[in-house]
Parts: sequence; C-alpha cells; structure tokens
Amino acid sequence: FSLPPKHSMTLLMHGRTRMRGETTTTKTTTLLYDGDGGRVKKTVDDGSLMTWTTSIGKLYVCEGTAPPLSCAKMIFSGSQRIAIKQVGSGSTSYFHPDHLGSTSVLTDSNGVSEQDVAYYRLWRHPQ
Repeated sequence: FSLPPKHSMTLLMHGRTRMRGETTTTKTTTLLYDGDGGRVKKTVDDGSLMTWTTSIGKLYVCEGTAPPLSCAKMIFSGSQRIAIKQVGSGSTSYFHPDHLGSTSVLTDSNGVSEQDVAYYRLWRHPQ
C-alpha cells in the first residue's frame, strides 16, 4: 500500500482490533459501531463534500452526500453475501469471493465487472 507523494495517513483505532477512522492529507473518515461491533455509520469528509454511509444491520446500507440517501439491500446465501440490490432502481450487482472469502470482483446482472479488488499482504504493494 502506498500513498502519493506529500500524502500521509493516520489510522485511528478503538482498542486493538477495530478501526474507528482514518485521516489523510485530503480527507477524514470516521466509523461508528453498535454495541455488537457492527459498523452502523461511516462519514467521509474531504473538506468540501461529506458522504454518509449508514448500515442497518447486515441487510441494508444507505449512502449519499445529502438526504434522501440511496439505499440498497444485501442478499445472503447462509452467511455468504452474494448480491446487493438497489432499492430505487432495482438493479442488482453480484459479489464474487476469492479463495479466502473476501470479495474480489463485483459484477452487474450481465456479468460485466463493476469493481475489481486486489488485496496485498502486510500493507505492501507489489513493485
């Protein structure tokens, strides 16, 4: 993991295992958890625009820069998250896990990739 020149990041931890936010030279991210340890709110402030993400349990997530927020429903098969359906438009995206169970690809209903995620061990980016 590397930051562009003249950028820095500070991770704010709650206890030893739960991140409560991060601060970079361009934005501040704040995380709020419920009593069971589930994240219920994420706020990102880049100095000019603030984005809110609110989670309602594991089933719903709402996000946006001002009310009304755009909401989506998470769809599970057992404990595995398999899809997310937008409440307003009805469009569905599908999660494709890697061999460890983390999401590595998100596709639309036609199988077109919407997001590819790469994970690197120990915060090291390949050279």
